[in-house]
Amino acid sequence: MATATKTEDILSIQRELTTVRGNIEQAKGRMLYLERTTSTSLITIKLSEAMVDIKFSADKVRLNSNEAVNFTSQISGGFAPYNYQWDFGDGDTSIEKSPRHSYKKPGSYSVSLKVTDDKNYTNTLRREGYINVIGGWSPGSIARSALERIYSLWSCIFRDFNLGGYFQPGLDCNRRSNLVDQLPGEEKDSG
Repeated sequence: MATATKTEDILSIQRELTTVRGNIEQAKGRMLYLERTTSTSLITIKLSEAMVDIKFSADKVRLNSNEAVNFTSQISGGFAPYNYQWDFGDGDTSIEKSPRHSYKKPGSYSVSLKVTDDKNYTNTLRREGYINVIGGWSPGSIARSALERIYSLWSCIFRDFNLGGYFQPGLDCNRRSNLVDQLPGEEKDSG
């Protein structure tokens, strides 16, 4: 019996060795297969620069002079951090991400945003005639209008009386003097 047990032990060890040998042969076969298929395979890798994509908007595009407008930028692509260069079309600029700006004079303004990423990739978005500014109330325009009216009144009074102090009813006191400058947006009276 002692020998039979030894024989069973030997057979058991042989079975295990056979299983291990089979696994080794299987692994060698897989490695050989992978070597042959990868040597005939062609792998193409294409690298391209990450483009900086720019979008921006304003909270209003029609506003009065001296009224503030808020700009918001949306950047994708490229590599953060980003540098911003705004041009508001009126000579003013900003390097903020989302600036606030006021236009002093009426007109149509083109706005551009140039963005540079961490790898110096640059893109620019320009919107022609994006902001429209209309004339607004200002203390200067009110004062100028009041002075013009006073001047017109005094001109009328002194013009309508001759040197002898007689009133000449044929003159129109509602007509402005030709010496008064025309206000923006008003037509000059002819007469």
